[in-house]
Amino acid sequence: MNIQVIKTELVKKGKAEAVEVSYKNLENGKVASKNVMSFHGAFDVMKDAKEGQEYNVKAEKDKNDYWIWGSASEGVVGTPKATGLRAVSQSAPRSTYETPEERARKQIYIVRQSSLATAVELFSVQGNTEANAQEVIEVADQFAKYVLDVSPDRLMVGIIDMKDDVPL
Repeated sequence: MNIQVIKTELVKKGKAEAVEVSYKNLENGKVASKNVMSFHGAFDVMKDAKEGQEYNVKAEKDKNDYWIWGSASEGVVGTPKATGLRAVSQSAPRSTYETPEERARKQIYIVRQSSLATAVELFSVQGNTEANAQEVIEVADQFAKYVLDVSPDRLMVGIIDMKDDVPL
């Protein structure tokens, strides 16, 4: 296991000496701590470990079936693939703003939906309860075409004949 030392502290455990190692497991990114007793193989290396140093630790079971650090050596062993490290690539954050094409499409949907509602209302006002879907869609298309027609001659209708309403 490859680790990076966060902190070490020599402590007494009864008659034995131990080093409490706080570390980051470089294989899974988890932070943990381990008491390495003076009679464990990794003790001599870990008692002199400094913050930020990286080590390769071999875990093994002792005679009582407990996991201990049997040995430790400075430096990490293996490639990122072999140690389970993953290369993290960060893509640029995606914009949540609509593109001009998306905005235009949304506006058309709004006009079409509004035109359908207006066509249904028109048939209702006229008392035509027998209109089928195709008739409603045809009328809605007429409304939508009128709303979406941006030709210069259509835009100026009514504006040219306006009289100035501000008294001079």
